[in-house]
Amino acid sequence: GKLPAMVFGEQYTYPETDGSGNNRDNLRKALSLFADAGWTLDDGKLVNSDGKQFSLEFVDRSPDAERYLLPWVENLQRLGIDAELRILDTTQWLEKIRSRDFEMTSYVYGSSYTPGTQMRYYWSSDLASTPGSIAFHGYESEVLDDLIDRLTSADSREELNQVAKALDRVLTTEHVVVLNWYFDKFRLLYWDKFGTIDNSGDPDFLGR
Repeated sequence: GKLPAMVFGEQYTYPETDGSGNNRDNLRKALSLFADAGWTLDDGKLVNSDGKQFSLEFVDRSPDAERYLLPWVENLQRLGIDAELRILDTTQWLEKIRSRDFEMTSYVYGSSYTPGTQMRYYWSSDLASTPGSIAFHGYESEVLDDLIDRLTSADSREELNQVAKALDRVLTTEHVVVLNWYFDKFRLLYWDKFGTIDNSGDPDFLGR
């Protein structure tokens, strides 16, 4: 497959806000992008040329998702989108995911410091086209398949890192996923009666 041109350009970054919840600048940019795609505001509703309102339903299985999804839903509603978050029980959610009967959901993708075979489960076209698989996004791409093959056959750490970064860029620039949150620390509870080794000077130490 051929890598998208944007993979070789400036690193993709998500829009930033000041965290106040008053996201006017980005909402204006969003409306401009929608207008380019043929969607305009009409009496407070974002509609296409046929007058049909843009709608989007989020489904999740945990009430905890409301903390990070509801602000998103509310901003979509400010754009005139008929957006809704539905919290389902686990059985209902799993059925929708397995049958691909959903528009958007949240999911935590776990990975190791050395990504490999699990990337095939997450992003390969074979599994994306298989109902019931963990690749429930359904996104099929020869580019991703080629990168996964190179990732799992890398001969060095340097090559693996380069391929993994290219894979990450394709996933973000193609908007296969939209990142919600990330926590870069480990929580550890222990009885404070033992000493610990100071690894702060070891560049290869991965702990915090």
